[in-house]
Amino acid sequence: MSSRSDAMATTKRHPIRTTAAVMGVVFLLVGAAGFIPGITANYDQLSFAGHESEAMLFGVFQVSVLHNIVHLLYGVAGLALARTVSGARLFLIGGGAIYALLWLYGLVIDHGSDANFVPLNGADNWLHLGLAVAMVGLGLALSPRDRTRR
Repeated sequence: MSSRSDAMATTKRHPIRTTAAVMGVVFLLVGAAGFIPGITANYDQLSFAGHESEAMLFGVFQVSVLHNIVHLLYGVAGLALARTVSGARLFLIGGGAIYALLWLYGLVIDHGSDANFVPLNGADNWLHLGLAVAMVGLGLALSPRDRTRR
């Protein structure tokens, strides 16, 4: 009976892997939604990049083709890295750190300038802060504890 429980323990998916995979799927869905008229308001004004794009995901978040592609790539990275515990941790903490930098970038640039190439608006900035806190927090909270340290 012990060998069966040991086998189940080794095949059980670690929560950090599940979390990274779920986040990856969410990013894929959001990236795809940015290309769907109706889900994206002003879809006819979707540009490749830059602050001139007036397309708004869910009518709130300013998006462009580049912005949507970044979400799709984040999703692929999340699913790929969720295959291992260390990869999932890297995705959550590293991806969260990137979102923290993107949040800071969104705060310091003029949203009407050419520096706003992604593009970003105030709603994006708040979302990026939330993603940064959530991803880093989940990555740290769900990381396996080193049992050799005491």
